[in-house]
Amino acid sequence: MVSQISIKTRVGWISAFEYKGKIFKIKFGKLKKQIKSKILQDFKKNILQFFDKKTSTVDAPHKIIGNKIQKKVWLELKKIEIGQTKSYGKIAKKYKL
Repeated sequence: MVSQISIKTRVGWISAFEYKGKIFKIKFGKLKKQIKSKILQDFKKNILQFFDKKTSTVDAPHKIIGNKIQKKVWLELKKIEIGQTKSYGKIAKKYKL
């Protein structure tokens, strides 16, 4: 069964979806129906601490679903430090996209 939760943040509603103990989808927007799990409750707490600047990371068990190129780009995005930027063009050039 898929569990799902919506979290009200400073940047709007964020919804997360969990299946078999792993978050597999996060999107903006509020869900009408919520089925909460321990994983999602912990994620909610962590993301609210992140927005309150009490932590600099959001840690949660997750499953990355995407093709080979998407996964490479997402791993590159994870390397960007807080306060820094990197253009998609720069990442694309690195991987010849």
